[in-house]
Amino acid sequence: KVVFNASNGKMILKGANNQILNGEAAYNIGKLEINKDAGTVTLTRSMTIDSSITFINGIINTDSTITLKAAVNCSGASNLSFVDGPVKKIGNTAFVFPVGASTGYFPLEMTTPSNISDSYLCRYVNRNHGESDSLDTSIGYLATCGYWQFNRLNGTSNVKVRLFWDSLGCGVYDTTNLTVANWNGTLWKDLGNDSISGNKLCGSIYSEISVLSFNKIVWAQVVPQAVIVADLGTNSRSIPEDFFGYN
Repeated sequence: KVVFNASNGKMILKGANNQILNGEAAYNIGKLEINKDAGTVTLTRSMTIDSSITFINGIINTDSTITLKAAVNCSGASNLSFVDGPVKKIGNTAFVFPVGASTGYFPLEMTTPSNISDSYLCRYVNRNHGESDSLDTSIGYLATCGYWQFNRLNGTSNVKVRLFWDSLGCGVYDTTNLTVANWNGTLWKDLGNDSISGNKLCGSIYSEISVLSFNKIVWAQVVPQAVIVADLGTNSRSIPEDFFGYN
């Protein structure tokens, strides 16, 4: 393994060129900061962080898991800097996963797990969820422009989630009748709407109940479907089909 976690040392990714972190070994990092003038970072090996990860500018692209231990402080993630890949969090504190994709930053927040050994993994994927449209009776329509893959890796704690959107990528046209849907393997279950913050351009929704199946999670619209008309001049149209992904 490659170790950068001695004493108070920090690994800083900077510069304007694309960077690749590869090799045969996993990376163990005490503190990581990403602050690039331009370019991206590609990680081809798993990485574990002990103390902190700070996002300022630059995106980490990876299919390998970045593990954040219980004591890790995660700060600064935004549309300018996040992880396009899977992030694992260990511990018993509420946490905002700093994930996104090519369309931007789409974090998921989970409520507090019960045990310090509990662990969860989250990744945002900016494409159709790929599952059937078998819906809970309360759901009328699903977002098809992106989803969160959210898995419980260790423990039995149940958590609620908070999903975020903005106007740069897969967003919402209107927050009317918005809810959270969770794939249970055969059916999209309605996790409900505890509260909504913000507006259609930038906001978030809390699920009313805990995640029922640690699998895919999307925004959804409850029934009855509201018919929303977008004022696009000569291209005005009725858009239950564009309820998501159009701003």
